[in-house]
Amino acid sequence: MPKHTREDTLHLQKKLCNELKEVRARKNGLCANRRKVYDSIFKELIVQIKDEDEVLGEILTRIRDEHNMTIDANQILSNKSITYGLQKHIESDDLDEIAQKIDNLENENEILRQCIRNMENEASKGEARNIEMFEQNRYSREKEINFLTDLKERLILMHKNIS
Repeated sequence: MPKHTREDTLHLQKKLCNELKEVRARKNGLCANRRKVYDSIFKELIVQIKDEDEVLGEILTRIRDEHNMTIDANQILSNKSITYGLQKHIESDDLDEIAQKIDNLENENEILRQCIRNMENEASKGEARNIEMFEQNRYSREKEINFLTDLKERLILMHKNIS
């Protein structure tokens, strides 16, 4: 394997940076463009090493596959956590709406209970007035009946006296 100089390494690093800029790869997080660039570089590295040492090439292939499975698992986990977060956010919005509706209904319930208390008070006042009027009417009728009974007796007596 030929020796490489520091300048060769710096030149390759600049080429890598330029390639990443060209494909507009993000500097951190999961980025499909950056992953494609690194995959192609790693694939070429594996091919170069397999030419020199078959076993080392197989080990690097296995490392690449394990790495890809890890990245895929992280991508799935990231997507699921985003979905879960959105669901919880939607649920919390729903809970806020439900809590607001409960507050509104409790306020309306209190207003209706107050109306019922007012109506019951008016009904009891009306009932008391009705009882009082009934008693007055009964007293008046008794008085009238007594008067008419007394008048009848006098008329009967007068009729007897005349006949």
